[in-house]
Amino acid sequence: LIELSEAERKELLVDDRVRDLTPLKARALASFREEVAGVIAQYTHSAPSDAEAVADARLLRYMRGCGYDLETAVSMYTATLQWREENRVAAVRDQAVSPNYVPPYWHVVNRYWQIRPLY
Repeated sequence: LIELSEAERKELLVDDRVRDLTPLKARALASFREEVAGVIAQYTHSAPSDAEAVADARLLRYMRGCGYDLETAVSMYTATLQWREENRVAAVRDQAVSPNYVPPYWHVVNRYWQIRPLY
């Protein structure tokens, strides 16, 4: 991980862009991505449909949330991916967004897929 000075951290916190990254932010993101590469590879192997969990915007969110303290961001992001894998968050999300999903305690009223709650 790269070491950021206090002035660099303040400069990064002022800029909250996700596109057109400054060279400093791009360098911090590359360092962060390199540090969590193994965890990301393991997670994408178990949940290939959950691409948003490993996107640059998500990584930048963790870095900003930790005030660009990269060691803390790495530990928090690693714990999050482990939690998502243990609780099968990607599978639940895939089921919820599938076109034929009917929530529990609901039923299909007619052939046009009008879904209403059971009372």
